[in-house]
Amino acid sequence: MSTNKLRNAILWTLLIIIVFRLGVHIPVPFVNVGAIRELTNSETFDFLSLLNGGGLTNFSVFALGVSPYITASIIIQLLQMDLSKTVVEWSEQGQIGRKKTKRLTLFLSAIFGFMQSIGLTYGFNKYNSDFVINPSTTTYLIIAGVITLGSLILAWIGETVNDKGLVSGISLVIFGGIVSRIPAELRLIHESGTWWQAIVVFLVLAIIIVFFEQSQLRIPMYYSKKATDECQTSWLPIKINAAGVIPVILAGSIFMLPQIVESLFFKDVVKPEWVTFIFECFNMSAKKGMLTYALIVILFTFFYAQVQINPEKLAENLGKSNGYIVGVRPGKDTEKYVSHKLNQLSIIGSIYLLTIATLPLTQIFGLQHSSLLSGTTILILIGVAVEMYRNIKGKHTMKHYL
Repeated sequence: MSTNKLRNAILWTLLIIIVFRLGVHIPVPFVNVGAIRELTNSETFDFLSLLNGGGLTNFSVFALGVSPYITASIIIQLLQMDLSKTVVEWSEQGQIGRKKTKRLTLFLSAIFGFMQSIGLTYGFNKYNSDFVINPSTTTYLIIAGVITLGSLILAWIGETVNDKGLVSGISLVIFGGIVSRIPAELRLIHESGTWWQAIVVFLVLAIIIVFFEQSQLRIPMYYSKKATDECQTSWLPIKINAAGVIPVILAGSIFMLPQIVESLFFKDVVKPEWVTFIFECFNMSAKKGMLTYALIVILFTFFYAQVQINPEKLAENLGKSNGYIVGVRPGKDTEKYVSHKLNQLSIIGSIYLLTIATLPLTQIFGLQHSSLLSGTTILILIGVAVEMYRNIKGKHTMKHYL
């Protein structure tokens, strides 16, 4: 990659962060955010707003954050796993296929954004009838339209960053939201007088996260040269945590939805036993909730590892370049071997993600409650930073190689 392309990728990433942070402060018309300030300042909504990039607290045009884009991306990735022949064919059509996939992702993001914006606005107004100013069908449609437009902009940002930036669009939006909170969170930590404990906790977790994010399994392989019958030895690197921080982000977003539904629609209402059971399964303070969270993280760790590496395409590309894993036949055997190794690594990766994300750091070390000192926040912050550094280093190395 040329110096200009690398510089453009860095500048594009910074530009996207700036655009997103500006959008977070643009209010949605016909709403009174003060009416739900008590609700949005709660721990549940604070965490959800963090995962969405910070737009929910102010109910801005980016109130839904990347959640519609996340939902659309998951559906596209599921369809690409032989669930839809059309979408699978698009993935094999190069640039033209990517454009078709991008259009479908944006279309699905718009649908989910509109549905979620209607539900969220209605729920907030039910919580406090002063939330929507002059409520009517037209008012609700205008609010939903503005938020849906914001969702489309974020979906476009996500797709563009995936193509031109240094990290995934989902991670970048959330990373920007976390970084914007650092000054306020540092002030809280300073006022609580727990500076040294906070620094020690952050540094220890940062070292552990960097170690795991940089660790990789190197599978020995060789490339044959047909003209000379010579073999060049090499290795196939696979990250220990191939899924990255995406499983924690997805699990957090999914896990918070039932809690929001309970807060908005079942406040001071006698709930049936089966409804109570469902809400308990998504309550982190209960054993059922911890088990549910663990299962979601494990599921997405295995799923996203397969998506990120894609053993089928990897085996196909190795065959085209005359590459072979030592002791494994090319083709289906290579695909099965890589898939098996990914599953083994995903066990380690899921344990690592769960340990970091669920550690009650503030209780263990007697710290002031701060979103900056939660395991999930530190994991996303350091994980995305490491991914950015790795991509910059990789592109810089490629430039010198070329």
